[in-house]
Amino acid sequence: MPGEPRTNWALVFGGALLVAGLSLLWQAAPTTDPWGWIVWGREVAHLDLDTSSSGAPSWKPLPVLITTPLSVFGDASPVLWLLVSRTAGLMAPVFAYRLASRIGGRPAGALAAGLLILSEGWLQGYLHGYLEPAVVGLLLAAVECHLVGRPRAVLALLFVAGLARPEVWPLFALYGGWRISQDAGQRALVASLLGATAILWFGGDLWGSGNPFHGGEVARAVSEHWGRSGFGTLLLAASGLEIGMVVVSVLGLLVIKPRDSRVSLLAAGSVAWFVLLLALVGAGYPASPRFMAPPVAGLCVLCGVLAVELWRRVATLDVPVRRPAVAVALAFLLIAVVLPRAISSATTFQETRQRAEVQADLRATVRHVGPDRLLRCGAPVLRQDSYWNEGALAWELDLPLASVRVLTAAEAMDLADKRAVVVHAASDAPTRAASLARTRLWSVARFSPGNSVDTGCGGKGLQLAAIAQP
Repeated sequence: MPGEPRTNWALVFGGALLVAGLSLLWQAAPTTDPWGWIVWGREVAHLDLDTSSSGAPSWKPLPVLITTPLSVFGDASPVLWLLVSRTAGLMAPVFAYRLASRIGGRPAGALAAGLLILSEGWLQGYLHGYLEPAVVGLLLAAVECHLVGRPRAVLALLFVAGLARPEVWPLFALYGGWRISQDAGQRALVASLLGATAILWFGGDLWGSGNPFHGGEVARAVSEHWGRSGFGTLLLAASGLEIGMVVVSVLGLLVIKPRDSRVSLLAAGSVAWFVLLLALVGAGYPASPRFMAPPVAGLCVLCGVLAVELWRRVATLDVPVRRPAVAVALAFLLIAVVLPRAISSATTFQETRQRAEVQADLRATVRHVGPDRLLRCGAPVLRQDSYWNEGALAWELDLPLASVRVLTAAEAMDLADKRAVVVHAASDAPTRAASLARTRLWSVARFSPGNSVDTGCGGKGLQLAAIAQP
């Protein structure tokens, strides 16, 4: 019978740390939001937080609580953040395995963990240093702690997850209210965690921007700018694999009609979270496929449990011919939904590696010019197609995110009569600009007034041979 899985936590954490460390040898480059958190960590350590940037990311306390102490390691901070985020992200499939194993046995646990790793967005979030994989692990751990009767641990886990994703707040409030109704002695704990959540979320943004609600405004502005609002954006998190899991789960619920309250809890929780997201988006809350990570994780566990139970039911049938037919049907379904995802995962690996190369070349280019010399030539500007390097550029130049402007090519050309440095892809170099540095993938150019060519800030010896961008 399924029961509590035994876990050697030292071995689990050590293995996750080892895998995360080895992954850094292959690719180690954060992307948009993580770079912002890394920059903010350095600023908090220097008591000079600036969250006033109008672009991504919006303020989140949890990552900055981590990147602040990491900032003492200087240039190693970005890599250390990836090590931490990837190690934490690997705990998500671990807890998916534990939770599904507790309900449906080890085969269900293995299937749930595999489905989560293959689910839409998990790999990309893991490689780029986002927090969603870690948040999923926290939420799954909270569910398990609730099942084994550890309410204080549940509250602590929900509190930590709520420092990364505001969608957790209603869940924390509901669970906290329920705990108070069961044990009035926990009123102080719930109230203190709620207060800490408000202080860290709104107090941090008040310090950094002067507006406690600036993070929400940024999130809405970015979503509207990139067209990332609406129900359709949420559904980008669903493809063949997710649709197949929904089909198997619904079929299992209808055929098996499980009486296990844990299965009902998973199903109800996943549906409720999805409905909450729909309501938030309908109310103007920004949408992103990443926000679907928690309900998709619940679906993975639910599907793992119900798929294994369906197979067990089939194995007990008295008509042998049905079992091979079901086995063939399951194998076909597996190939139909898993193979495309495996191929897309390989593409994600390759695209992530390419992004890392582009970013490494940018940082090397800035160092070649020299941050001081570049800043003497003007304010740094990124072309919009390279927006995801904003935090990396701010980090290299020791600037707040708001000091790096992200513009379209047309907007960048309008700066030709102003004092600015444009960092952009090496192809399509702008006119009326003096090249400060040019490498395989990047060009750093100083826009000059009128038709003149200003080389005073860069010097004639800084032009590099241009190699066509692949």
